[in-house]
Amino acid sequence: MKNQFSLKHIFGFKRKNRPDKVNRTSSLPNDQILKEKLLSGGAGDFFESMPEGILLVDTKLRVIAVNKKIEKWLGYSKDSVVGKKITEFDFLDNESRKVIDNSHKKRLQGSAIEPYEITIKTARGDDFSGLVGASVITDDDKKPLGEIVTLSNLGEQKAIQYEQEQYVSDLKILSETAIGLAEFPNTDEIYTYISEQLQKLIGDTIVFINIFDSEKRVFRLKNIAGIKDRFKTGVKILGQNPYETEYPASEKSIRNLFQKNLFPITKGVFEIGAGKIPRPVARTIEKVFKITSVYGIGFTWQDKLFGNAIVLLRNNNKLREDIIETFIHQTSVALRRSQAEQALEKARDELEDRVKVRTADLQQTTQDLEKFKLAVDNASDHIIISDENGVIIYINQPAAMAAGYSRQELIGKTPFSWVHQMHNKYYQKIWHKIKVEKKPFVGEITRRRANNEVYIAEVHIAPVVSNGKILFFVQIERDVTRAKEIDQAKSEFVSLTSHQLRTPLTTINWYAGLILGESIGKINEKQRKYLSEIKEANQRMIKLVSALLNVSRIELGTFIVEPEKIDLQKVSQSVLAEVKKSIDDKKLKIIENYKPEIGKVNADPNLIRIVFQNLLTNAIKYTPEKGTITISVDRVKAKDSDQEGYLIKCADTGYGIPKDQQSKIFTKLFRADNVRDKSIEGTGLGLYIIKSILEHSKGKIWFESEMNKGTTFYVFLPREGMVKKAGTKKLD
Repeated sequence: MKNQFSLKHIFGFKRKNRPDKVNRTSSLPNDQILKEKLLSGGAGDFFESMPEGILLVDTKLRVIAVNKKIEKWLGYSKDSVVGKKITEFDFLDNESRKVIDNSHKKRLQGSAIEPYEITIKTARGDDFSGLVGASVITDDDKKPLGEIVTLSNLGEQKAIQYEQEQYVSDLKILSETAIGLAEFPNTDEIYTYISEQLQKLIGDTIVFINIFDSEKRVFRLKNIAGIKDRFKTGVKILGQNPYETEYPASEKSIRNLFQKNLFPITKGVFEIGAGKIPRPVARTIEKVFKITSVYGIGFTWQDKLFGNAIVLLRNNNKLREDIIETFIHQTSVALRRSQAEQALEKARDELEDRVKVRTADLQQTTQDLEKFKLAVDNASDHIIISDENGVIIYINQPAAMAAGYSRQELIGKTPFSWVHQMHNKYYQKIWHKIKVEKKPFVGEITRRRANNEVYIAEVHIAPVVSNGKILFFVQIERDVTRAKEIDQAKSEFVSLTSHQLRTPLTTINWYAGLILGESIGKINEKQRKYLSEIKEANQRMIKLVSALLNVSRIELGTFIVEPEKIDLQKVSQSVLAEVKKSIDDKKLKIIENYKPEIGKVNADPNLIRIVFQNLLTNAIKYTPEKGTITISVDRVKAKDSDQEGYLIKCADTGYGIPKDQQSKIFTKLFRADNVRDKSIEGTGLGLYIIKSILEHSKGKIWFESEMNKGTTFYVFLPREGMVKKAGTKKLD
């Protein structure tokens, strides 16, 4: 029977206690019979949970019920739909009403009607494309009661299909690129290939590839992709062929390429022209080629800069940054390899041989996905993929070799099965981060190889999530044992060297002061001026050596912590008294706000003094004359928990910190670009020392900053204060 079925056909069951024919032909209206039969008990739950939009209508096309999908997709409530005829809905055009009405009548007469497409104007005002299908509902006597109308969202289906196709396309291009980069024998051919692959990966864009001359410190244009051939060879900018023009590379631009491999170029074509293209010409180029945004890409590996790419996006095209980052990594590694000498050339040949062997062994797998797998298998990093329960389903060869086991031995286990003495709380923290919070974890794990050798691994674990559900985990590791040993040796060297420097520096300082005080004879004004400069420079050296010593003691873990009950207000005021001359010289306004109820905190007075000294001296140095500095101490709860403690707040009205450099502010020797240009002295170690002290005390430091408006630093100390720690030296 066409387009007709009973309850058993729809839901796979019959209603219990079925009435006889007399009861079934009672005076109940059809809509009540349909509701009773189709929406009661488990059938009602099924009706609401259907992935398509469902409407239950009677024989006159009057809506009896709709499920939640209809409300979600169309934006109309059930109350505004139920009780009305479909052909009376304002959100349907006349043509759609006719098609629905004719199809309904034909189905009631027993005709089979194929699903058809209609357009609906949603309550939000946008158009909704839906595919309509329907089936007749009959009673046990085959008499029509109404229809179940299904509405499928064609827009969602097309979006999902496009996303899947785009993902597969990206994988193919990345796989093709990984293999292609391994086949080029020299840098010149590689840059041409890179420009073509990058343009293919991004889409509607123009790509300029430049090589970097490290001796001349200039960029040269190597290849252009995305412009017709007649422009590639014939275009000249201000009478100069772009292929023959050298573009000077400033130290700032080089640093930018190292710090960020992918970054927006806010001034567009004018900025990339390095002063050789006037603004009107730059705007004309952008208009002619419909350029809507410009990005820079740096090809770097360790301390080597190979070149860059300038990407001009057209017609509001967007970058898929995660894909581009992967491409950049592939390209940088390939460029590094292409410049290697005989040893790396041999490695390239071996890689090509392995690719050929693997391709022959796995002919049934699609060529593009196999190439991508080969790139992962032969990556230098350790790569582990585990299922949603943390069980290994894939591990590459370098990871297995590092552990000392075969890949077969490790598959089916967890990545923590060869961990060396990891505390259970640390394991729970990692698992909670990646499994519950569904966020990446970055940290270090100590592992034990099969031969009992212990090594340190830098670990990055990222959950792969789809529709809120974890599909699997990707874990990338790197053996950093040797790097740790080198860092340790460096810290010990700095500690020893700094120690040896302090004695002669102190002697110079003492003798300079002795001569300036005329204890050993009178000096003239010229001599006094030179001696004063010597003493001032020497004191700066002493401060730098003290800071380096503090850093080495922190990193070696040899510094002492001796807590006692101290008054934070008194420490703050004491430090302010020390720096009063600097405050007066710049005519700064100091605002102090100490809450009387904070009491005393259990902390090392020397370490707390270092915290206040660095906060206040930084605020003084980076605040222009007649600015304001506010220092306050209060008792509060922690920013991200209910933990109670003490909050030190130091706010200034200074130069601020550039937004793109704020993530580096607590690293060693880092100073922001905007203060370097102002000739303000500093070591770049103060904030690193504060952060290290607080981390050893379970405290925290963070900040808020806005360019040319000022910066506010926050220091939080837990209520229990610092824990006593044995060591060999105090921090200066």
